[in-house]
Amino acid sequence: MKNKVLIIDDDASSAKLLAFEMKKVDLVVDVVADGEAGLELALTSKYDLIVMDIMLPKVDGLSICRQLRDQGVETYITILSTRADEFDRILGLEAGADDYMAKPFSTREVMAKVKAVIQRRKKGTSGYQSTLGESRLSYKDLVVDLERFEVKIAGDLLALTLKEYELLIFMIRNKGRVLSREILLDNLWGLSFHGGTRVVDVQMCKLRDKLTPYKVMVKTIRGVGYLLEHEEG
Repeated sequence: MKNKVLIIDDDASSAKLLAFEMKKVDLVVDVVADGEAGLELALTSKYDLIVMDIMLPKVDGLSICRQLRDQGVETYITILSTRADEFDRILGLEAGADDYMAKPFSTREVMAKVKAVIQRRKKGTSGYQSTLGESRLSYKDLVVDLERFEVKIAGDLLALTLKEYELLIFMIRNKGRVLSREILLDNLWGLSFHGGTRVVDVQMCKLRDKLTPYKVMVKTIRGVGYLLEHEEG
């Protein structure tokens, strides 16, 4: 089955260019020019990736992000926007986006990120299985099924976006080690991400909010980074 991407952008030339490049690597691409139509498609069809602008007719990109996350849609969302200062990037990430890139963008860089996201979405090839064929990770009452792409904690299925999932796995694999924002940024965003280290804080805050009710604590080491402590005993 081919992977699917949804592009929501009223800039016809930008959308056409991205769609052309994505189809070249055998992706199925849907393109819509307004937020209302994009939101409806995102809620009723299954996509591996959504790429969209913020300034859209009818429904803006930030509202789309919020509504999708509120409805439990965990699809990876990348925002491409001319509004590229830090304030706008943080607003986008807090609304639920996983990545934020500025227009005009490098098609090569966007496609590199698209390919990386699609690869990580494939079952059993998400990049988190070890060479020994490890299929599960655990930490306290938390269990990550790497083959089913699921996280359960105290018997509950935890709803995470792809970026939150990646962040959690990286933290578990490095439990007991203080991870700087730069380390997290390099390993989980990479490709000369231009959003700054604040993106790490935003995503960590969202993940922490979901873990705290289950007594899984991520410590902030002021001026350094974040720490998931070794399990006691």
